[in-house]
Amino acid sequence: MDYLEGMLLHAWWADTDYEDRKHKGTWLWFSVFTFFFLAAIAFMTNYFGGTAITNRMGLWKTLTLILFFVTPLLCMIYYSMPFILRVPILALLGLKYISAFFWMIAGFTELFILPDWLTFDKILEWGNETFGTYLDHRAAETGVTGLFVGGGVIILIAVGIGLGFLVLAIFTPMFMLKAFNTLQYLWDNAFIWIERKVRDLIKSYKSKPASEKTVKKPPTPDP
Repeated sequence: MDYLEGMLLHAWWADTDYEDRKHKGTWLWFSVFTFFFLAAIAFMTNYFGGTAITNRMGLWKTLTLILFFVTPLLCMIYYSMPFILRVPILALLGLKYISAFFWMIAGFTELFILPDWLTFDKILEWGNETFGTYLDHRAAETGVTGLFVGGGVIILIAVGIGLGFLVLAIFTPMFMLKAFNTLQYLWDNAFIWIERKVRDLIKSYKSKPASEKTVKKPPTPDP
């Protein structure tokens, strides 16, 4: 329960020491899960033409925004609620992250939708024209040595692209989640500031004498 409270309410609301503990493994597993989940959704979208997640991007966006804006109110009343009512609040906060995750997945999936003309044969043809022509050119210039050097260059390029993709796959989900939490932190603080200003105005109004609260009507002109 403490873990869920710390994760969903965050340090600026929760009374746990969640933020003081290291959660590197959690971040890594989140990135790995995101990578494979995105790969599966992208494959299903290309193969079947869509999924329940990608076809409901509007729903995920609406849920995320609504729950994002009501989060400070839910967190503000959380500890004043009995346990039986705290569970639904945690469920709503969890739903916020689930909907945000699906919204992110649906958005990224659009980048991996392959056009109709990009078939497996086209990919092989492009590879043959690009890398095959390069190797033939190197072999023609320096013989067998050029062929091996050209092959090594291609391997290095492939390894570099793979490492770059791996870095993006690991750090992009982390960055987006941290950015989302940062926006939530800024909005929570803005909400608290607005709530305090409204409370001060109400308190100031209540402390005024009754004579100052009464609005005097203008005199009725004589006929």
